[in-house]
Amino acid sequence: MPSYVSTYYEPEAEYEPVEEAEPVKGHDALIGWHQRWFDAWDELHANPEELMSTEEVVFATVSVRGRGAGSGTEVRQRFFHVTDVRNGRIERIREFLERDEALEAAGLSE
Repeated sequence: MPSYVSTYYEPEAEYEPVEEAEPVKGHDALIGWHQRWFDAWDELHANPEELMSTEEVVFATVSVRGRGAGSGTEVRQRFFHVTDVRNGRIERIREFLERDEALEAAGLSE
């Protein structure tokens, strides 16, 4: 499955999705998490709406919409991602539900 993990993520990368109690750490855990997440959807679209960056941090507003596998439930949600980059690869992604909180975490407060 997600072969892009080993290409774009540092080996000890962390992802902090809003729905998880603990960060997802390392390539194997990231691949497993992505696989489970994609399997939960019959249809899924994620579209970036806004991007800001420095050399080491990328802020993104991402609009997600999809239909749940099995349930058919339609979901629409906006997330705010703060991605820390090292050596051109993802070191950590923190996910937020509030834009201002994410901008502050990224050091990009307006």
